Amino acid sequence: MRSINGERSLFMVYVVFLLVSFSVMQVNHALKLAEKVGAIQENNSNGGGSGDERYNSQYEVELCRKDSIQVTQGQSGTLNGIPVYSVTIINTCNSGSCLNIHLSCGWFSSTRLINPAIFRRLGYNDCLVNNGKPLKPGQLLNFQYSNTFSYPLAVSSISCN
Repeated sequence: MRSINGERSLFMVYVVFLLVSFSVMQVNHALKLAEKVGAIQENNSNGGGSGDERYNSQYEVELCRKDSIQVTQGQSGTLNGIPVYSVTIINTCNSGSCLNIHLSCGWFSSTRLINPAIFRRLGYNDCLVNNGKPLKPGQLLNFQYSNTFSYPLAVSSISCN
């Protein structure tokens, strides 16, 4: 049987591993972004003409994509015998905020009250995150819901700031 200190140490190693992995991903993304910015600047300085808008819109798309918003969930207990699920939504963009984040969510419902400013269903398969307000780089939101089954949650659309 392991001691509590041993379990804490193992947990801390896991947390450090995740942080290092996330940092490496961020650095790689920043390097790719810097290359694209350099290409855009080079194109602009060479008199790119009408092509400038195309390159700038490509640059904008790279800053903010649907896959920049990560949604994870897992069962975290029960409430009166009904499973409780914890959800984390994080913006993994290096720069720029993502706003008007909508998730596909089916007929999402919960026996546990969720702050509607954090997450709410607008209609079938359309749930709004953070009341439509920006989610800054690295910012995360957490909430819990309770239902007899978990709902698949996936980003369906976002806007960039």
